Formats: sequence, structure tokens, C-alpha cells
Amino acid sequence: MDFIFSLFGRFHPLLVHLPIGFLLLGILFLFYSGKNKEALFPAIKLAFLWGSWASLLSAATGLLLYLKEGYTFETVKWHLILGCLTTISAIGFYFYLNKVNEDTARKTKFFGLVLVFVLTFTGHLGGSLTHGEDYLFEVLPEGIQEFLGNTHSKEITGLILGKDTWEESLFYADAVQPILSKNCNSCHNPKNNKGGLVLTSFEEVMKGGKNGPVIFSDKFSESPLIHRLLLPKEDKEHMPPKDKRQPSKEEIMLVKQWVESGASFEILLSEAGIKQGMVETFFLKESDFPEADLPQLSPDRLQAIKSRGILVEPLSSNSNLIKVSSINVRDFGDQDWQLLEPIKQHVAILDLSETEVGDQLLTLLKGCDNLTVLKLNKTSLDGESLGFLKECKNLKKLYLNKTQVDQNALSQLNGHSILEIIYVFDTPASLEKSKGKEITHSAKIEYGHYELPSLPTDGKVF
Repeated sequence: MDFIFSLFGRFHPLLVHLPIGFLLLGILFLFYSGKNKEALFPAIKLAFLWGSWASLLSAATGLLLYLKEGYTFETVKWHLILGCLTTISAIGFYFYLNKVNEDTARKTKFFGLVLVFVLTFTGHLGGSLTHGEDYLFEVLPEGIQEFLGNTHSKEITGLILGKDTWEESLFYADAVQPILSKNCNSCHNPKNNKGGLVLTSFEEVMKGGKNGPVIFSDKFSESPLIHRLLLPKEDKEHMPPKDKRQPSKEEIMLVKQWVESGASFEILLSEAGIKQGMVETFFLKESDFPEADLPQLSPDRLQAIKSRGILVEPLSSNSNLIKVSSINVRDFGDQDWQLLEPIKQHVAILDLSETEVGDQLLTLLKGCDNLTVLKLNKTSLDGESLGFLKECKNLKKLYLNKTQVDQNALSQLNGHSILEIIYVFDTPASLEKSKGKEITHSAKIEYGHYELPSLPTDGKVF
């Protein structure tokens, strides 16, 4: 009998439109000031009566949907709270209307405006749960998205491969997972796993969802993962849905090739029969990096770093510069820099986003003469020591999104001769910009659109 509750919960996206219509109708009548406005008072009460019942029904189905479809509380919290607030407000106002006359009721127009705001925001949160946070923006050209303040898409980098090292890249970790992260994770992540399907890790991909596996181990070519990618976009079974970001034909080809090659975690691109022409569109451009005459790093030194879980990759076979990322080492702190200190001159790209590093790290980067790209997104950095980055003579791009950096901190980097751009989305600096404060800087500063800081209960999605 448990299926009845699941079935009832799935009516929520349909039923939720009823209270919106009834309550908005009642509010519109409340503001009507034409002839015979008194005759509309019974209709106002009736609209709020129906709106109250519809709100109760929507709240009940929404609660069942939350309990049965795998949503976490952190994901639905504000939509759930505001939905309950809307229901209580509608019921309360209906009883209020039954105790007052028409003239008194029309003096409560302010309540109507508040209810419109709550309805709109609640609906927006619900739409984001259903369609993803970028639903309204992702179909727009990137320039328009930036103008409207949508910066989330800039954080999704997608697939990037080294021109001379792609053959040694792991097919799943270095190619397939970035494609899934870019195109599928908004609906299939631990917080919002539609159909019980999570596509954020190899284990979850192989596990499948409520309808079974998405990769058939006995018939790889018939796997739902590639079948639904290849369906016409107009087909209701096509994934991603036609109103969502669509993977390129090259991305689809790579996912298809990975599945048909056996969907292995260990297989390399070269071992799966991938040719250079199939991945050229994803090659990393090297023209932005310095030409450095450096000795090759010893395998033992690199292995010591990799054993800590840190990703180390060469930029190309023609250079001894490297890319270092702590994507798998979230507990990396300032004290761990000693592990990278001996190779700092070789580091061209350093990504320590979402780790435990702070301002002390900035004081340790002296000597990173070839550091070109530095990413410190979502760290506790407040920028007190940003001036030390002037010692990094080749630093061109600096990512400080979702840190505590303000405009005064950014001024320490003014005059850096090479620094081209600083990204400070969702920071105190971007808040100051939204309030009219903006410093003059030698580098371009991308402020994005200010958003409220994440709540402590907000989870991470990778």
C-alpha cells in the first residue's frame, strides 16, 4: 500500500498550481476598485476558501513527495517552510474575511501584497527543485546570462584535456564525469536525485536509480544512459530534458564510447580506441602559460604528492609545468603546503577550492614564479594577505568566488603588472559593488551577482 502515498505525492506539481490561481484571483478582486466592487466580496471569500483547501492539498502532496522521492531536508527546507506559511496565511485570512465587512477587508491590501511575494518566492523555489537552479537562465546566451546576474554557469568548466597528455587520461574520471557534472548533475545529485539516480560518482552511476541500472553490464550498447541521450530532443524520454542544457555531439559521443567500451573506471582514453580528432575540441590552450626551463620532477616526488590524494598533471609533454588540484582532498590546510613547497616553481595552475586553506597560504606562495591560474573558491580566505600574490609575477587569473574578500583586500593587488582578471562572485566585495562601492583596479574584476551566503546546513554537490 506504500505506493499509494508515492503516487499521491507525485500529483504535487499539478495540484500546486491551484492555490496560486485561487489566491491570486482573490487578491486581484481585493484590489478592484471599480463599480459594484461590493458585489465581489463574496467572490473574494470564495476564492480564499478554495485557495485554502488547495493549499492544504498541495502541502500534503508536497510533503509526501519530499518523503518518498529522495529529497534531503536541506534541499526542500525553504520551499517547505514557505509553503506551510502560505497555507496558514490563506486559511487565517479566509476566517478573517468571514468576521469583517467589505470595507474593512479592503484595508488589508498590504497583506495581499505580502502573500503575492510569498507565493512568488515559494513557486520559484519549487521550480528550482523541479527544473534546476539555472532553469530560467541556461537557455540564454552566456552574455545575457551574465547581464542578468547568473554566474553559476561560469563555475561549470566541463571537460578540458591536455593536447599532449590526453591519451593517458582516465576515461571516466577525466572525461565522462566532467561531462555529467556539466549537463546532468543539477537533477541527479545527492541533494536532488530525480528518479533515485545520482550521477556524481562512478559508484552511483553504476548503481542506477529507482527504475534500475542505467548501464547494462551484459548489453552495454543498449544501456539507458546512452539510449536516452541519443533520443530526439522532442521525445519525452530524451535526457537531459529539451529545456535544459544539452551536451554537445562530441560529449555524447564520448559518453557512448565509454559505455560501449565496458564502462570501466580504470580504462584510459587511448585504451578505449579514442582518436585525437574525437577530443581536439576539449584541448587546453597553452599560450597563456610562461615558457619555463625547468628540470623534470622525479617520479618519487610526484608519487609522494599523489599518495595524499592530490591531483598532479603535466600541462603538456613539451613543458615541465604542472597543474595541481585538491579536488579529492577537502581537508587540505595551510600546513599541508609543505608537501607542495619543493615543486612550487613547476606549478602553473593551482586549484585549492573548497579546502581548509586561509590567508596564511598566501604568504607561502612566494617563489611560485610560474603560477598563472590560482583558484581559492569557497575557502575561508578574507584577503588580509592578498598583497603577497604580487610576488607571483606570472599570475593572470585569480578565482576568489564565495570567500570573505572585500574591496579593500582587492586593492592590495592593484598595480600587479600581469594580473588580468579576478573573480569575486558572492563575496563582501560583490555586495559592496551592488551598493555602489567600486575601487579602480588595474585588473578586471568580475563581481557577478551578489547572493546571500549559504546556510550552514547547505550541502556540497560534486
